[in-house]
Amino acid sequence: MDPRFAAIWDKSRLDGAWVTRHGLNNAQYQSAFEQYAGQGHKLVRFSGYTENNQPRFAAIFHCLNRPTGEAWVARHELTEDAYWREFNNLLNQGYRLLTVSPYVVNGVGYFAGIWYQSRIPYWGAHHDLTGSQYQEAFNRYTAINAKLVSVAPYTLRGNHDRYAPIFTRDY
Repeated sequence: MDPRFAAIWDKSRLDGAWVTRHGLNNAQYQSAFEQYAGQGHKLVRFSGYTENNQPRFAAIFHCLNRPTGEAWVARHELTEDAYWREFNNLLNQGYRLLTVSPYVVNGVGYFAGIWYQSRIPYWGAHHDLTGSQYQEAFNRYTAINAKLVSVAPYTLRGNHDRYAPIFTRDY
């Protein structure tokens, strides 16, 4: 089956250059990452998916016309345990998860994430939530005026739907 994509286009004017790539195998993605990161672009969105039982990647890079001084880290091909260890390690260094992309290759679940060092005063991220756990988290966060900034639905370990939401509050 051919992969399917969903996208949102925004006509607002944004500073800097944008580069998008999709259909990349691991080596192509790594090469694009090194090329664009080396030119000052930051990875702002990433998606892992499967095509013909092979991992494929789509990425969006952004380069502002001015330095931001914002440190960031991107990881992919992390098993669930490795993702959890990396998540906690980066959290302890002051990084916040911007986006997560769970994907499955030959029945094995992997995660990719982008973390930024941030001074956001309130932030919460979860993964491996069932539908009811996700709804409970959504209700709990919105009750304190936090907003959902990202949610990644995925299926791991059989036909068990899971969710990985990220919430933030600006004050």
